[in-house]
Amino acid sequence: VTWRSDDLTTATVTSDGLLTGVARGTTTLSAFKDNVTSNDVSVDVTDAVIDSIAVTPASMLLAKGVTQQLMATATYSDNTSSDISNLVTWRSGGLTVASVAPNGLLTAEGKGRVTLSAFKDNVTSNNVSVDVTDAVIDSITVTPASMLLAKGVTQQLTATATYSDNTSTDISGFVTWRSDDVTVASVTPDGLLTTEDKGTVMLSAVKDNVTSNRVSVEVTNAVIDSLAITPASVLLAKGQTKQLTATATYSDNTSSDVSDLVTWYSDDVTIASVTPNGLLNAEGKGTVRLSAMKDNVTSNSVSVDVTDAAIDSIAVTPVSVSIAKGLSQQLTATATYSDNTSSDISHLVTWRSDDVTVASVTPNGLLTAEDKGIVTLSAFKGNVASNSVSVDVTAALLNSITVTPASVSITEGHTQQLTAMATYSDNTSSDISNMVTWSVNNSLATVTSNGLLTAVRSGPVIVSAFKGDVTSNSVTVQVKSCSSVGGTCVNGFVFNGKILTNSPSKSFLESIGLIYPSGLNGNYIIDHSSRPNQSPSGDFLYVGWNKADELCRVHYNNKKIKGRTNWRLPTRNELLDLHNTHGNMYNSAKWPKYVEYWTSNSAPPPGFYSYVYLDGSGRSDAGHKDDKRYVSCVSD
Repeated sequence: VTWRSDDLTTATVTSDGLLTGVARGTTTLSAFKDNVTSNDVSVDVTDAVIDSIAVTPASMLLAKGVTQQLMATATYSDNTSSDISNLVTWRSGGLTVASVAPNGLLTAEGKGRVTLSAFKDNVTSNNVSVDVTDAVIDSITVTPASMLLAKGVTQQLTATATYSDNTSTDISGFVTWRSDDVTVASVTPDGLLTTEDKGTVMLSAVKDNVTSNRVSVEVTNAVIDSLAITPASVLLAKGQTKQLTATATYSDNTSSDVSDLVTWYSDDVTIASVTPNGLLNAEGKGTVRLSAMKDNVTSNSVSVDVTDAAIDSIAVTPVSVSIAKGLSQQLTATATYSDNTSSDISHLVTWRSDDVTVASVTPNGLLTAEDKGIVTLSAFKGNVASNSVSVDVTAALLNSITVTPASVSITEGHTQQLTAMATYSDNTSSDISNMVTWSVNNSLATVTSNGLLTAVRSGPVIVSAFKGDVTSNSVTVQVKSCSSVGGTCVNGFVFNGKILTNSPSKSFLESIGLIYPSGLNGNYIIDHSSRPNQSPSGDFLYVGWNKADELCRVHYNNKKIKGRTNWRLPTRNELLDLHNTHGNMYNSAKWPKYVEYWTSNSAPPPGFYSYVYLDGSGRSDAGHKDDKRYVSCVSD
């Protein structure tokens, strides 16, 4: 059907027949279809009615005595709303916990939980939950509000809390007390104020984030009731001093040292005087009485007896000693007396040593270092002890070094053991040959770190030894030339900065402890005068290549021939250079040259090594390692 309304501003109908009141008034409705009209319906629209009431806030946590405004909001049938807090009827589930005034003002009456609601036109609001706790502090009042106190006085403060329920209580022991300056006034946890020093300060109390009023405290000086001097009697030697203390007790029962504030009095300043700060000086033998005064208050009387001067202190010098074993050192004990005079009393004191096995002292103060170690010494006289003297006794000092033998005559290539004997400050001696530094004035001889002298080339040599700042005697060494290489020496031929040796004689090898079998097919060629232009007289080493290499690389180095440890077989080029420069080595240096000399160079086939003739021909070839030839060793 089609719906019709005489006044759409009063009521409307939807196509499916839903009638809606729009505004207050009266109208007529009808329906028609296919030219057929229905009966008329009279509609009377009245004012909107309350659909619901909402109270806010919906829940609360309040302290006892606190109020809270509630709001009741009505929602009407026309979807409008309004505040009807003062039009509803308020209901409380427990008035002893919370009550509500007609205008919606909630008051927390007592600790507990309650439910509230509002009611109007048969419509009830939502339930509101209210939790009421104990009353909270609204304010804190500290009394007294201001004070004028003397230094050292105490005053009880009272902190009174006023709560949200208008009750009050003393919470002096529960607040936190604050002072702007605790050096002027401080407060104990229970509120006891103590004046600490002259000045002005503000105090307050805090609890639960609530701060009290500020209290003004002015601290003044206290007044003196009495003066007491200590000690009450004094016994001093002439020249000694004694600090007197004047203690004032004030009207507030506090006390303080006023020694430098009083006026001091002495019956006789020739016996005892007092400085403005209370230092008593014993001036001369006798008895006197002292007193002090301040602000018209006089102290007790102090009796002072002054005797003759006494020893105040003993100073031993030097205050520390480092001394070598066996040496002596004079100590001096100086007494300083109470009258500031002093004197040497080294022969009058008693000397003490913590350990006389380390250091001892004679009655007149002569210290003797007995053994290595550290000891403490001191001196005593009467009841007065000196300072402690630390004595560090070190190992005996090296006084001198003597090298023996004092002179040496030695052949090239030979060695001689030198001995360096040390004499110490304690008159002991020891062999320090391997501890000194050996000094040789030229290259004609060498000395190992343990004192083994090796003659290198002929000529005079000066040898000495030193350790620290101590140098030994000079030892004169005469190195004799190797007059015959067939004897107990070997020629060291200097060439291109190197030393090359001839094939050594049997006599030389045996002199250094090397034995090679002789005889038929042995290790020596015996050169006689039948070969005057080929070899000197003597038996010369004639061995295979392995023994030749061993002689240079092992034996010569172990024996430190000519003081060297880098001996080896020469290379083919080294021997060729030697020959090309000096030619026939028998003519140049009396070397045996009857057969060839081995070199370190291998040659094909395997097992063959090069050799060189030193006979003036300069020939070079190779031979099997088991063949026998002369041996020359070279040192760079």
